Amino acid sequence: TLSSEARVVFRSAAGIIPAAELDALCARVTDWPRLFGLAEYQVASLAVWKSLQAAPASLERVPDAFAEGMRRLALVGDLRMQHLARRAQQSVEALSAAGVQSLLLKGAALGALRDPTFRSRPMADVDLLVRRSDVAKASEALLGAGWKVTENKVYLEMLKDAHHLPHFVDPSLPGMRLELHVALMPDDQPFGITEDSFWASARPAPA
Repeated sequence: TLSSEARVVFRSAAGIIPAAELDALCARVTDWPRLFGLAEYQVASLAVWKSLQAAPASLERVPDAFAEGMRRLALVGDLRMQHLARRAQQSVEALSAAGVQSLLLKGAALGALRDPTFRSRPMADVDLLVRRSDVAKASEALLGAGWKVTENKVYLEMLKDAHHLPHFVDPSLPGMRLELHVALMPDDQPFGITEDSFWASARPAPA
């Protein structure tokens, strides 16, 4: 059973919680530092803050110090998501200019459909799928767009033969990452899911 702290975070991540439900959850919260830390760990501070703002009675239950901390984290998160959305758009355009087809995956795909600014669907990184034959051109295009390959030796070694390359980082804003996938899952995955079906059903993201 999830704690009230976890329920506030995960329900907020799914969209703004109805005021009565949020107030009932907040009334049972006993560990605000835990809620605060979980929201940050799950990249959900912005979502939680939006839910609290929409429910003044619930917001009044939050200790002042934590409310102010959440407000600041939400502001930073909002700016980071807008920056990540711009970098995702620039990256797709750079790949296209290099003649490389790409697919947005996971949070980036959902964000593109729901809110191209990514503000409604915060995420830690952008995931893009390209064909294996295009990896060299894709990597060159991303480097030209201002990304750098991580210098973390652990990741470089661990991801040598993985389904995505060692992640790219954005030097202009620490923590911004892009993962370039050549497959949806590791080769030994048991689900029988391949990228071919994704390519066949792909459609352009809304402008």
